Parts: sequence; structure tokens; C-alpha cells
Amino acid sequence: MLIASPKGTVPILVVSAALIIDESLDVMLWSLGKSDPDNLLSNLPEVLTFVNLYDREFKPCIERYKAAKRYHEANLDECRQACELHIHALEQRLSEQCLYFLASTKP
Repeated sequence: MLIASPKGTVPILVVSAALIIDESLDVMLWSLGKSDPDNLLSNLPEVLTFVNLYDREFKPCIERYKAAKRYHEANLDECRQACELHIHALEQRLSEQCLYFLASTKP
């Protein structure tokens, strides 16, 4: 793995000697470019905005929370509440998607 990608992170997709993909999102996009039976790429701008939001905002929140918990910092509750805002927004989005799916599914 380290020969193909010195970054040493996973996932890694070795397509050929000239094409090595070592970012999760890029692996998903490459895979969907090859086969997208559910037409997921049709919503690509919205999906990329969503992924970017969680990379920029949620990941730092969860890292602060994990550090506060590990080192018994006084701001643990504040860090948790910041994470919960993102989790509640995600739950709302998922419930709306589930309702849409259930409403559009024919018996």
C-alpha cells in the first residue's frame, strides 16, 4: 500500500500504474462514474455541498469533543452540543429522505 500511496491512508484504489486514487470521495466518484445504477451522480452538486459542510464544520467539532473527553476538559458539554447540532440536522435530512422514499415507492 505504501508503495502505491506514500500517504499511508485508506482507502486506496489502484486503477493502473498511472492512476492511483487515495481519497475516499474520489474513490466513490470514480466508482459511480463507472456504474451508477441508482443515478446518484444526478444530485452531485448537492451531495458535494453536503460532504464539504460536514468536512469543514462537523469534523472539527467531533475532534474537539473527542479531545475534551479524552483530556477531561471543562468544555466537554459545549463541544458535545456543537456536535449535536450537526447530528440533528443530519437526522432531519435522513428522515425527510426516508419519507420521500416511502411516499414514492409503489407497492
